[in-house]
Amino acid sequence: KDETEKKETRGNGIQIKVEEDNETAVEGNRVVTTNKTKVELLKIKQVGQKIECHFRFTNVGPDVQFYLYSGGYYNLTKLIDTNNGLEYSATQVELGEFVNNGYVVKTLITNNPVTAKITFDGAATKVKKIARLTGRCMGHGGYFVFEMRDIVMD
Repeated sequence: KDETEKKETRGNGIQIKVEEDNETAVEGNRVVTTNKTKVELLKIKQVGQKIECHFRFTNVGPDVQFYLYSGGYYNLTKLIDTNNGLEYSATQVELGEFVNNGYVVKTLITNNPVTAKITFDGAATKVKKIARLTGRCMGHGGYFVFEMRDIVMD
């Protein structure tokens, strides 16, 4: 098996990164599909010192036991403020009806979207734009991190 990383651009202009049979498709800066999971950022807002990111996760593979992690697990669920470079780790995650400070787990049924929310705490100043937002997940045989860049706050 050839495990070298390959990049290609498909006819619709979406750049695909192919690595070990895992494809990542980026559509704009608020939708990414990776590891058979479509992640859509629906809304991102600041409430006081908290930044709330509202998502829709859609499993595009077979039914799967899906995990969404907060920033406490390898600090991979985080965001970076464009204005001052400050980094915030997720303090709470929600997936459907489940809420936790560490991680949440839910069975995702093929093509049935589930709402999610990731909360970041400690933003002392008004955040206007996110340089990078990442989320650590597990499903379909392994861990993966989704990434979104250059997101203007709602």
